[in-house]
Amino acid sequence: MTYLLTRRSIPAILLGALLVLSPWGEARADTAEQLKQAGVAGERPDGYLGLVDNNASTAVKKNIEDINRKRRQKYQSLADKNGTQRAVIEKLSGTKLIDRTPKGQYVMSGGKWVRK
Repeated sequence: MTYLLTRRSIPAILLGALLVLSPWGEARADTAEQLKQAGVAGERPDGYLGLVDNNASTAVKKNIEDINRKRRQKYQSLADKNGTQRAVIEKLSGTKLIDRTPKGQYVMSGGKWVRK
């Protein structure tokens, strides 16, 4: 069977190559859950997502930073609403998030990453 390249197929091939070679083509994880399932991130006791795999791509690291920025804003909002310190909300959230983490995913315990 012979395949011919046509003018219409070339843009599709180029787009496919671009997706494979770009940060969007790697296992792009947009949520904390996806990052944790991929094993590159885990829950920390302070309520933030941590980088488990130091060799993770720059895109993954930026994604973790963005998630943590949003969490920090949410924690501050909850602290303001409840008249407490953000650190209190962070610690409570960290405990809940670690408790809810499914078996096999990473959590920080005693300063080290362990699989739950």
